[in-house]
Amino acid sequence: MDEIIVRFEGRSKEITTVPNKPIPIGYKVWGAAQRGFLLVWNWHIPGQRNGPVGVRTSRELGGIIKAGNSGNKIQAVVLHLIKRLPKPPEGSGYHVYLDNLFVSTRFVQYARTQGVAITGTCRTTGGVIKELLDLQKSDKKDIIPWGETYSRYTPNGEVYHVG
Repeated sequence: MDEIIVRFEGRSKEITTVPNKPIPIGYKVWGAAQRGFLLVWNWHIPGQRNGPVGVRTSRELGGIIKAGNSGNKIQAVVLHLIKRLPKPPEGSGYHVYLDNLFVSTRFVQYARTQGVAITGTCRTTGGVIKELLDLQKSDKKDIIPWGETYSRYTPNGEVYHVG
């Protein structure tokens, strides 16, 4: 999953600017790809009240029941795109690899309830276990030997954090 900018420098109210992208100005599209092929995509309309077109945010991701807006639409667009993929064979599902724009402990737990496995990096504000954050802070003094990893399950045993 990623946000994609389709180059366009003409006049349009749907133009988005994302300075850190290789193509910083154009139409923003959310996409799911595999091995370099775009499988499904979704338009994005810029603006605080807009976002990924047709994406409703579930209550579990902070959405409002009636409107389906607010909450974390960035995470909701991941599940929206996955639901548009072909149904996987019986007894299997999708395993998605994401960067820290999308991942939080709460999102990974909710995705599991939807039959989607998530692997990805997580920001320190994404619900990471405090013990692992403390290890990261203490490692500024290089006390953790090279190649050594620490891992913990969340208290409910549903999410595995590796630091």
